[in-house]
Amino acid sequence: MRTDREWMYNRLVDGRRYINPEFLVGVETFVEYACHQPAFMDCDKIRCPCCKCQNRRYLLTDEVKLHLTRDGFVKDYYQWVCHGEPLDISNPMQTQCNSSFTEEVEGSNLYRNMVMGAIGSNFDPNYGENEEETPDPKTQRLYAMLQAADEPLWAGCSKHSQLSAMTRLLNIKSEFHMSEKCYDAVSQLMNEALPTDNKLVGSFYETKKFAAKLGLPCEKIHCCINGCMIYWNSDIDRRSCKFCDHPRYKNRQRASPRGKIDIPYQKMYYFPLTPRLQRLYASEVTAKYMRWHDEHNKKDSVMCHPSDAEAWKHFDRTSPSFALEARNVRLGLCTDGFQPFGQSGKQYSCWPIIVTPYNLPPWMCMKEAYMFLTIIVPGPRNSKQKLDVYLQPLITELKDLWEVGVLTYDVSKRHNFLMRAALMWTISDFPAYAMLSGWSTIGKKACPYCMDKSKAFSLLNGGKVSCIFWDLPYWSTNLVRHNLDVMHIEKNVFENVFDTVMDVEGKTKDNAKSREDIKIYCKRKELEKNDSTGKYPKACYSLSTQEKKVVCDWVTKLKFLDGYVSNMAKCVDMRKYKLFGMKSHDCHVFMQRLIPIAFRELLPMSVWKALTELSLFFKDLTCTVIKEEDMIRLQENIPMILCKLERIFPPSFFDSMEHLPIHLPYEARVGGPVQYRWMFPFERYVKVNNYHFY
Repeated sequence: MRTDREWMYNRLVDGRRYINPEFLVGVETFVEYACHQPAFMDCDKIRCPCCKCQNRRYLLTDEVKLHLTRDGFVKDYYQWVCHGEPLDISNPMQTQCNSSFTEEVEGSNLYRNMVMGAIGSNFDPNYGENEEETPDPKTQRLYAMLQAADEPLWAGCSKHSQLSAMTRLLNIKSEFHMSEKCYDAVSQLMNEALPTDNKLVGSFYETKKFAAKLGLPCEKIHCCINGCMIYWNSDIDRRSCKFCDHPRYKNRQRASPRGKIDIPYQKMYYFPLTPRLQRLYASEVTAKYMRWHDEHNKKDSVMCHPSDAEAWKHFDRTSPSFALEARNVRLGLCTDGFQPFGQSGKQYSCWPIIVTPYNLPPWMCMKEAYMFLTIIVPGPRNSKQKLDVYLQPLITELKDLWEVGVLTYDVSKRHNFLMRAALMWTISDFPAYAMLSGWSTIGKKACPYCMDKSKAFSLLNGGKVSCIFWDLPYWSTNLVRHNLDVMHIEKNVFENVFDTVMDVEGKTKDNAKSREDIKIYCKRKELEKNDSTGKYPKACYSLSTQEKKVVCDWVTKLKFLDGYVSNMAKCVDMRKYKLFGMKSHDCHVFMQRLIPIAFRELLPMSVWKALTELSLFFKDLTCTVIKEEDMIRLQENIPMILCKLERIFPPSFFDSMEHLPIHLPYEARVGGPVQYRWMFPFERYVKVNNYHFY
């Protein structure tokens, strides 16, 4: 046996689920060697020496790498005789081990190549593709625990199992903020009332131990109170911050059964992503749908899912080995700050990091059940440019999922495979865009597409200006890395339009300073100050007091289907004739459905047409099924629409938010429908779970 090839049978690290890096390097060396042996190749294919193929199948090199990483080498294949390496006859043991391979190679290779070329290289009557395998040990333990937990709570109980009763109690504790002592008292009372053979545990501590067996861990990581660093990895033993020298622990200690322990100034929570991705394949409900993106019928130029778009296909071309396994997971990441105590409570800014898989079909993708909270960045202050500090554990896990992968049991196919994962893009509002990408979204170069090519300038009177993930090896090749959030862009554009047309005090873009800028840049005499009266004339794009009253009366009488939109009548201020407190979805509906109706009889035709075209632009952009030619049309039309608006509204109306719609059709054409890349589902998730965070 050759000692320099012991790596061939050391695939897993210490019998665990992680692939040995030395094994991966060895596989690359083997494939490179085989590719330089023309006599033993079939075009761009080589024999696959994995345990299942056993040198009988000719596959593409990327497929061979995948099979070897998943199944390992065939037994005793230390000498690569089927791949052109001469047989070492001086070693009797090696000769005996490779005799079966030698017989096949000698004298039959040309005929076999001819036959395989005729019937197809994937044909193999002896290859058991659908052979069932036992789950990996971790998944097997999960199934065993679930089976035991599904037994009745006591003999004869038909309503609750041990698992359902305990999860119900945990939910009640979280929902009503029950203390641990109260939980223990309730559990003790239930134990006394139930039959003596019941399986309900008697304390919160025992309940947590039971829940921990589900294999969904939570890591508490100490961090600097100033957000400079986290005490993790090589810095786990530090007692103070290496940047600001702030101490890690408070001066007091807390008593525990294990003795006194130090109390950190601040800590973050990290929920590992890998176990939850594995659960998607361990469940009969979701496992079969995780291949939907690869198996559904795709129509040319029609996009109903990100897998139909160019960004996904480009990723497949740049990472062919990843694309070969349809069960590899594509991910999206979203973050947004929120105040758990509301506007009137304690000022506290919290940032959850949410990851969601895109493999699932449209009716499952982006649903709350498949949004995985991975990190809770603590407050009370906004993390701003230090968000990357808290993302370190997630970035490291994403790198491992890309470079190494994890052994996962697919219950739908009844066998184990090596699951890898890749982050497709991030989703956030425009301020958070800067935190995730490293690109400043303020100033003249705010647009991340135009960058230094922007022709923005500062107005003379108004004064307004008209990375993190690069550690991932594939990040630089992604066509879309950070999405422009259509939800917030549409909301901001709507508010600017509506407040300017309704002439809302303090919010309209039409004020004294903007009129002076009009005099300098636009030369529109009809909007300049009247020297005799010292007043500015009414603009054609703003409504009179009586017209504003008509709009507000109309809004108060609107009736919608339940769930379509909130009660807009509550947002109407009849004293100042304005709308207030409108949510993002209300702005979405008003922008796309109501603007053409609300201003039809009140604005000049040229103004109304321009606003209607803007409304239809967002309506077409946000369709659930889009076509490539439609997005190209929108990409050509939106500059013309904005030019029409420039001839109507003052220069102060146009800031970065009015510029960003130019790039939205391109992102839709490359990334797919916006429903998978905007903030609506994530904000709903945060709103629903806000009560449980604190």
